Formats: sequence, structure tokens, C-alpha cells
Amino acid sequence: TDKHCQGEFSKIINLGNEVLVYPNPVINDIIHITMNDVLDEQIRIRVLSYSGSQVMHKLAKPLNGQLSVDLGMLSKGNYILFIQAKDKS
Repeated sequence: TDKHCQGEFSKIINLGNEVLVYPNPVINDIIHITMNDVLDEQIRIRVLSYSGSQVMHKLAKPLNGQLSVDLGMLSKGNYILFIQAKDKS
């Protein structure tokens, strides 16, 4: 049609047992994490600086394997993200 921005389309594609973290780079201070094999159990999220200092630690429970994390308290830069659920990391 000749009209712009008529709506939004979203589709989730199951990638098996993989963990998907997006967007990279982060947009609007929020990252989204999809974990197909970790549906509703509590997970531990750790963010480290490149020097190895822990700059964020959070326990969270995803909803249907999906979780959004606010990273707005971090300065712009590169970080290392660790995600751990039970015996998986």
C-alpha cells in the first residue's frame, strides 16, 4: 500500500536449546534474553567489566523462557554477560 508504518510484525523462532541475547549493541538500555530450555526457573545474571569486576548481579525468573533486563545503570562500553540456570551456564 501507499501508507507507511501500518503496524508491527513479531515472530519468535525456536532455536532449540540455545540462549539468544539481543539486540547487540543494546538499544534503549534493555536486552532481551530467550532461553528455550529454561522456561520458568530462576536464573542468575551477572555482568562483568572487561577487567573482570562484577558490575551487575540479578536473580530473575523468566516468563515462558523470555526475560528483559535493564542495563541503564551501566556506562557505555563492552561487558561480559553470564547467565546461569541450575546446572547450565
